Amino acid sequence: MFTCSLTDAMLSREEQARFRDFLQRHGVDDAIWEPYARALAVSSPITKPMALRVFHENKLAGAAFVVKCKAYGRAMFDHPLLYRSIDLAGLPAFIWMRTGFCADLLANPGFIAEGFEEQAVLQSMLAELRCSAYGVIVTDFPANQALHGAASVFSYVKNGAVSLHGMHARVDFMGQHHRLRRKVQCFTQQGGEIEVVCGAMTVEALQAVRRCIDATVRESIIYTPFQDIFTEAALSACQLDSIQMVHAVARLHGEIVGYHTFVRSGRGLHMLHGAFDRGCSDLHHCYENVILAAVEYALEHQLECVHFGPILNETKRRMMNQTASCAIYFHSQYAWLRFLIPIAFRCSKMQSPKLLMFG
Repeated sequence: MFTCSLTDAMLSREEQARFRDFLQRHGVDDAIWEPYARALAVSSPITKPMALRVFHENKLAGAAFVVKCKAYGRAMFDHPLLYRSIDLAGLPAFIWMRTGFCADLLANPGFIAEGFEEQAVLQSMLAELRCSAYGVIVTDFPANQALHGAASVFSYVKNGAVSLHGMHARVDFMGQHHRLRRKVQCFTQQGGEIEVVCGAMTVEALQAVRRCIDATVRESIIYTPFQDIFTEAALSACQLDSIQMVHAVARLHGEIVGYHTFVRSGRGLHMLHGAFDRGCSDLHHCYENVILAAVEYALEHQLECVHFGPILNETKRRMMNQTASCAIYFHSQYAWLRFLIPIAFRCSKMQSPKLLMFG
């Protein structure tokens, strides 16, 4: 019934237009396409973002953005012997993050054109991915369990957001966090300031983004399977000269020490990526102040929600007023992998107590 194609070519404007009704139903608009395009333009010998298209009688029925990875050992283990063994095997796998839009640059639920049954199109996507690699790793909401059939299921961290329902000014958000006012004062007294800018980042800011990402990777619980291309893709998105690109940039004594980058789309702000200079001895509650600045911007522009993506630390967890449970699903057409991967995965850092405390 359906045919599929996997390429590194971004959806054309005509193809994007096929999904306009879908975007509207999900509260976003065409602003999301440019960040995806920037991510698809960056690849390496071991990592390749791709666009999956589904056709019915030569008519585009659906599309999704996925990442083909061949070296994902460090995403599972810290010990060199373990992760190098996995990377040496070089078994290609697809990563599909279905929880939200644009988080980590490539999150997307899959896009369905009008007139086509969503489950049928999504099932054809998963079937194509299973046939094109040894394994498929999907992050998804448990409500979509039926889509994944007999796939192995693992716990994962929640997605976080700040719903602006009932809020009119930043004082309303601050009132939900009784220590936030003190943290704002502390940040300011230590020479801290937040600047919210739209459009392309300056050269100085881009250099700081690279430094902050590198510092965050060294300290983070998670090492993404596509970490080798992530920094360049993030920097490329930061250079988009569009008023829909919103950056909350934190400085201490004039030096950039952290940021969050969002795309403003439809009724919300969607975080693409963010990082902080974890090498600093004390950031003086920089993180909370960046989140507050994003909320204030959204309120000023009468948006409904700020989407912050996966919750990977205690500060973000406390600052969210809306969370959604997520899970990881592993698909494979190979019985030996369906046996081995769950054993390895349960022993990996992707299932560590440090990570799953945010699940």
